[in-house]
Amino acid sequence: MAILIRLTEARRAVSSIAGIFTILGMLATLASISGCSIHIRSSHEPMHPLTEPLVIKATAKGYVHKIDLYMEKSRIGASGEQVVFSPMRIVNTCDPLFWKRSLTCFDVIAEPNGRHEDGVMIKFMAIATSPLGDTATETYEFASGAYPNANKPIPIRVKGDPVEKFDIVLIRTNEFDLEFFRHHLDDIIEESFFQYSTFRDWRMFYNFYYSDVSQPYEEPCAFNGPFSPKVPTFPNAFVRSLLTDADVIAYLHEDEMEDCRKEERFSAEFWFDKSIVHEAGHALFGLRDEYYGGLGPQCVGPRNVWHSEAECLEDAHANQLEEGYCKPRGSTLSWKFDQEGPDGCIMNGRSTQWRSGSDFGPACRHRIYWHMGNCLAGECLQDVMCVNPRQ
Repeated sequence: MAILIRLTEARRAVSSIAGIFTILGMLATLASISGCSIHIRSSHEPMHPLTEPLVIKATAKGYVHKIDLYMEKSRIGASGEQVVFSPMRIVNTCDPLFWKRSLTCFDVIAEPNGRHEDGVMIKFMAIATSPLGDTATETYEFASGAYPNANKPIPIRVKGDPVEKFDIVLIRTNEFDLEFFRHHLDDIIEESFFQYSTFRDWRMFYNFYYSDVSQPYEEPCAFNGPFSPKVPTFPNAFVRSLLTDADVIAYLHEDEMEDCRKEERFSAEFWFDKSIVHEAGHALFGLRDEYYGGLGPQCVGPRNVWHSEAECLEDAHANQLEEGYCKPRGSTLSWKFDQEGPDGCIMNGRSTQWRSGSDFGPACRHRIYWHMGNCLAGECLQDVMCVNPRQ
């Protein structure tokens, strides 16, 4: 009996010591995360829910204690005004027993009658909380049910006032089905645009919409039908109505074609992130192609292509870029800042652009961030049209 009592006391002592070390470890971790940031990224699918269950999701990284998912619903009037009929409320909380370095929380919302109510705008908010009470929040809006205005782009991920955002409308060309397109909208945004840090890490600058009306596109650069170099393809009446709310329109097609940008419109394969992001670089940021000679009028603001080596070197020095990367752009008629490395700039030709790791190079990023600064002042597309009309 005495031996049994001693064994029990020994176990308690060991348990107490282990508990002390566990508490000390927790305190050390708390000390290490003090001042560390927490990040959250949210999404939903389908992007425009009609009859399908709606899935909302958020992933937080850092030191994460919990995630709360909120939702608010408003009715959309004929002129676009919104009236809240279901105030902001928590729809799900993910609160694990111990904090995590990465936590994903989601909720599935199925309407009782199998169809989302027409003319509704949903505001989705996700809040991540750290063990010390720090928070990170992401909020955006999207439409559900039939949209009340057929001539307006349908919001699928709207972060705020269009005047202070880059407003992108996605439309499909005539060759493929609306339902197929609608069910791939989340792939286009999440796996094409948001695969690149310029869009993903700065997603507060972008509003995304789509149209359920298809439009014609034929290569090269014929947005209204068969191409003729003598007949300009100005936007038709429907596209002009979209452009009252949009900065740029992406014509997304299924077949592989020659793509280009013409003023506020650009084309790309819906399934190919390199093509989408390259052409968006022209339309949104005024970036030039880096793979051939010739050069038209210069843009206001930072450049990614210059008339001469001297201009490239001057800008590289002013922006603390390495001067050794100034190189001819196809010929010595113009120059580019080419810090190519193993992957290269996505504004280059196909041999570089199509590499798996290609992205915006340092000179391109410098111009993009300049545009973002303008966007905060309500001038998101300042002087973008200085680019050659067809690129």
